[in-house]
Amino acid sequence: MRRRIKIPAFIVRLGENAKYAIDDAGDFVKQKIARSKPARVVEVERGDRKAGIRYMRRGRSYYNKKIYARAHRNFRKAVRADESYGLAHYYLGLACYKMDLPDAARKNWLRATEVEPGSEAAEKAQAKLENPTLSRLNPIKGTPDESEE
Repeated sequence: MRRRIKIPAFIVRLGENAKYAIDDAGDFVKQKIARSKPARVVEVERGDRKAGIRYMRRGRSYYNKKIYARAHRNFRKAVRADESYGLAHYYLGLACYKMDLPDAARKNWLRATEVEPGSEAAEKAQAKLENPTLSRLNPIKGTPDESEE
């Protein structure tokens, strides 16, 4: 895990006494690390629908703000929390598509139709899969099929 530490001005102004400045910087970093709080580790159990819903809400918030990388991260966490959450797979597919990852989007939409068949999320995912823009993509490689050329 990386920690952000403000670099003091004396490190930036390295001059003749560079060796001493570097030694001082090392001491400074050691002190900062010693005083810092340990990172919080949150364990999420598999099949935890409440955690999945929580991550989905965050992800949808980021998705609506067009912050797709953070949305993608939260949708992935929602899928990890509950593999059978079709809506999470659907939105993960949307985020992948927005991040120009059409093959990953396709896999997630397929997964949404598998885990909750007949649900609203599965219907939406099926509509995305039948979209003519996406149907040209090879589901494995993400490249156009030679047969259509």
